[in-house]
Amino acid sequence: MPPRGLAITDSLKAPVDEIIMIMDDELQTAQKQFAKLTASSGAPSVYSSQRRSGSFCEICSSLQDTTEWKMIDPEDDENLHYRVSSAAGRYECSASGLRWVCDGDVSLKYHFSDWELYRKDLRRMQFEPCGPLMDITVISGVLTEVHLPHVACLGSSSDSLKDEVRVLDVQDGGMFLEKCELTRFHAKLLHPTFSPKGLLIRSGFPVKVHCEVLIYQTLTAHLTLHVYLVTSDQNIIQKVENNEKDAVKIPKPGPERSLPMKSRYKIKTRKEEKHFPSIIKPEGLKLRYSPIKYCEVYIRNAEDEFNMHLISEREESVWDVGIRAEEYRISSSLTSSDRKKAPFMDYAVQFVDEHRTELIQRVRLVTPIADDLKPFIGEEKYCIITACKTPQEQMRALYEFLSGVERLEKRFYKSLLRHEPHLVEDLTAAD
Repeated sequence: MPPRGLAITDSLKAPVDEIIMIMDDELQTAQKQFAKLTASSGAPSVYSSQRRSGSFCEICSSLQDTTEWKMIDPEDDENLHYRVSSAAGRYECSASGLRWVCDGDVSLKYHFSDWELYRKDLRRMQFEPCGPLMDITVISGVLTEVHLPHVACLGSSSDSLKDEVRVLDVQDGGMFLEKCELTRFHAKLLHPTFSPKGLLIRSGFPVKVHCEVLIYQTLTAHLTLHVYLVTSDQNIIQKVENNEKDAVKIPKPGPERSLPMKSRYKIKTRKEEKHFPSIIKPEGLKLRYSPIKYCEVYIRNAEDEFNMHLISEREESVWDVGIRAEEYRISSSLTSSDRKKAPFMDYAVQFVDEHRTELIQRVRLVTPIADDLKPFIGEEKYCIITACKTPQEQMRALYEFLSGVERLEKRFYKSLLRHEPHLVEDLTAAD
């Protein structure tokens, strides 16, 4: 069966007549402090369209829906090629954000692909990426729907955006533009054929996108930070993490509102509303899909908390966070062995490891935390934890299952932020 859409040859001679429905997607319900996590989210088994990146966009927060998706952890290899099997239902991949709907058992494999392979063709077509390019293969079974993640914000431009987006479908016979429906964070395709696919937006269209500010402390003398402004695209975020594998991440929430694509911003440091001395090279960043660039922030005498701001060309602060001393002192406390494992070190994992004794003694809401972890540890381990008589015994059992599994430790830390925020704050202040 030939793919739906318009084949792209040497030039695009006519527009595609498409009806692209802008559909509501549901509101992110995670609390903002969850954004301290770096790579994984500890969602429950029924997952309600909460963006993995953790940022909360005020512009599109009114778009809601009651659709429920079951979160599933895929198997992956060292190249981040994912593989998963599922029964009939509606699912979302915890690692990539990919969603699918099936009426029976299916097995599929998928990975992020590189838009650069098609950069020249996209330029000729006058389209640009608006989400990750995903290469999907169905091993067995049939998918009735696939939902590709995207980064466009529908809150302020949904009516005009519908005429400007397409899904690129790469086939052996050429490239095609497919019809789709847009939800808050996904592009929906019915009865899909499979190949590299991703959402595009027409070049020059003034779209706002969901984005993240990623901060890494290099393992060098004094305080040196690498600050990235990127779209909330898990492929790009993974590339940044790989580039900074020898650094320590300082997890922070992203901007609370989507920002215009290709807009420029300056990084500034302040303390108590006054300028905080730092050397920043280059001074600004441009929000774009590629290439991925960062600002280096160098502070010789960092001894206390300071604030970091993202300043627009109108001199408005669109994002600001506090950088605490206990966060940027992490790297100085790492042993040489830890530094070799730096790609896997982050604040969440270190917090869970360092405060084991205090957490075992002081956490009281163990059952709700076990509820959060149940989809990832399984029924048997969950029952072992909840069968223990005291919170201390429950926590000891929980730690047995966390030991050495960093993804679980990150999810445990997120659950602590939800159920024991005052304890986390107390232990953080004591560091």
